[in-house]
Amino acid sequence: MHPDFTKQAGKDHVEILTKESALIRLLKKKL
Repeated sequence: MHPDFTKQAGKDHVEILTKESALIRLLKKKL
């Protein structure tokens, strides 16, 4: 695997996790 590819995949993964935790926080506020 290309090091650039893994770096990009890691970045995408972190972004997805951040979006998910932001959604969870919003949901918890509504409950």
